[in-house]
Amino acid sequence: GRQSGRLPWMVFRSVWDRCTCSGKTLEANSTDCLDAADGVLAVSDEGLNLEATATLPVPAKLGELSWGLGVFTHKSEPEIKSKSEIIGGSSSEISDEDGVTATQSGMSFMVKIQQSLKNIRDSIIGPTLVEKDRGVHVESEYDFYDIATKTRCSLKLTEDVVHHRAFLLGDRGDGRRSSRRNSGASSSSSSGGRAASSKLQRRMTLSDHELITSWGVLVGKLLHRRVIDVRSLADKTSIERTRKQHQQDMSASGRVLNSVQNRARQVVTRAGALSKELSKAQVDIFDSEWLCDSLLARIFGVEYVDTLMLLAMTARKLFAMQPTLVEAAVPCRIFGDIHGQLRDLLLLFRIYGSPLEEVDLNFIFNGDFVDRGDHQVETLGVLLALKVLLPGRVWMIRGNHEDRGMNEKYGFRRACDKGLGKDLGAKLYDLVHKAFDHLPVACLVANRVLVVHGGIGDGSWGLRDLLKIRRPLGEEQLHAPENAWIYNILWSDPIEDDDELATGIFGVHSSPRGHQTTQFAWDVTKTFCAKNGLSLIVRSHQSKIGSVGFDVMHENMLIRVFSARDYEGQGNDGAILALRPYEVPPEAGASKGEDGKNMISVRAQVFGSTQKARARRNSHQRQVSNSDQLEYEELFPAVDPYAPIESGRRSSRSKRSKSKEKVQVQRSKS
Repeated sequence: GRQSGRLPWMVFRSVWDRCTCSGKTLEANSTDCLDAADGVLAVSDEGLNLEATATLPVPAKLGELSWGLGVFTHKSEPEIKSKSEIIGGSSSEISDEDGVTATQSGMSFMVKIQQSLKNIRDSIIGPTLVEKDRGVHVESEYDFYDIATKTRCSLKLTEDVVHHRAFLLGDRGDGRRSSRRNSGASSSSSSGGRAASSKLQRRMTLSDHELITSWGVLVGKLLHRRVIDVRSLADKTSIERTRKQHQQDMSASGRVLNSVQNRARQVVTRAGALSKELSKAQVDIFDSEWLCDSLLARIFGVEYVDTLMLLAMTARKLFAMQPTLVEAAVPCRIFGDIHGQLRDLLLLFRIYGSPLEEVDLNFIFNGDFVDRGDHQVETLGVLLALKVLLPGRVWMIRGNHEDRGMNEKYGFRRACDKGLGKDLGAKLYDLVHKAFDHLPVACLVANRVLVVHGGIGDGSWGLRDLLKIRRPLGEEQLHAPENAWIYNILWSDPIEDDDELATGIFGVHSSPRGHQTTQFAWDVTKTFCAKNGLSLIVRSHQSKIGSVGFDVMHENMLIRVFSARDYEGQGNDGAILALRPYEVPPEAGASKGEDGKNMISVRAQVFGSTQKARARRNSHQRQVSNSDQLEYEELFPAVDPYAPIESGRRSSRSKRSKSKEKVQVQRSKS
């Protein structure tokens, strides 16, 4: 910057890393420069100049910062061409938090630039205009706990976690792309090649699929707001009636719960003591490596068979009294698949808070409680005890593994027989599945966030349809053709926006899982949310190799969360979601949520993988070992035993060997 007048990219890296264009996060590595986006960032005597010639669809507003293709200039005089608070001036030395400097003259310019950067960064970190309209803000950072060092820190969401559509110019919506460039782009062939391969590039025009989805969202909002659909009023009345009936049933069941709540409280208390013990361990291990003598008796008491059966029967009654679409308030925490990994569940309670400690929080467990893990019966028993003890704050949602066929194939049936014996195990297995058949299939959080295990399938159903599901919902009813939409709530998967194999895919498609399972694209999510007045869908069901346990996709309207660490040896972190009320700062100039309430903030909380920690430790040990070996070789270089010894520098060892040879010769002569 001293000679060419170019301002180093790292000065504005912290700002650009936060930039959001219509829900699409623009990411850049610290080694990149703005030239990758066909732009030039420069400082001259006239002030700060940003020549943005990148082919980006520019939003009208980004926080308090306005954008436009062409030149973004701030001169030394008060004349400002945008709503940014950046004020240019005479040249000075500019520095940011990273210590990068560009030499100019005048201290006032440096102070103004630093303050402006802070204001821009604060406005970008907060909710975007789209999020303010939806009423849900997905935070740009997540909490990470490393059990090896027992430290907790905040990390930024990366492009591996946040997925965005990245169509090129001229995309026809059918997966084919044209090589046509925007007239405002750089004519340079080298910069054109960089822009064509850059992830920052976006289309300037809407495809047919975009237009269709926009119309679908508009019609969906009109339907939800009862502008052209009078049936919504009856649906709302039905939901209110179901909620009141649920509250009456719960109050009438208090006498039944009192007989088992004390036993459930003992189970939860013992589990909490065990979690404290696990957190003190010096070395982290896999759940499959965790061996604890008489674990069932330690958690559920000497009469653990009776306790487990009593919890299963009481939970079935609770599930039957609650609607198929339960409702929870914020703040709350959402857990993904657990799959019988009790150690991970207890450590997550210890790290981020348990239901007994967090008395104001709701806890939602989004299915797949059993199968494949080594402590399936214990895990399910703890969750049932929490449900019995706190029926109004703990919610268990049905997943695809709450099914007899899946449990017989993937291990829960064998786990019951192993822990309780063949006869008692079969009896517990039957009681548990009677409870599974009455589980809710979805949870609505603060009327804005829908929690389902798999997905929304083809999205043709609505929230009112969930209330009409008849229970018990057994295996035969679930696999019936007329209930395919219910089956897909447990089994369907979303198509990631940046999936290279699925570029251009739009709508609903058959799934590799087979049977009647479907996959749904971003447009289905947007239309479904608009039609049902939702802002976010939370689902589980999928684990990804080496992932951090969660993903954000479909324009921040769908999040995947998975809580079991190192599932099937995949080296994934375990994650949960924390939802809390979010007060929009007055200076942001935004109104509160859509229906007059505060916004909801969504923040992921991650528990580090054991497999990743071991790999890092082994790599560190190898590096230390190699460095120690090099240091040893420098201090004690290797000596060739067959190398000739210089005259006058013979060692005492060689002299002793020669004297021995003389003695041997004399003895042989004698």
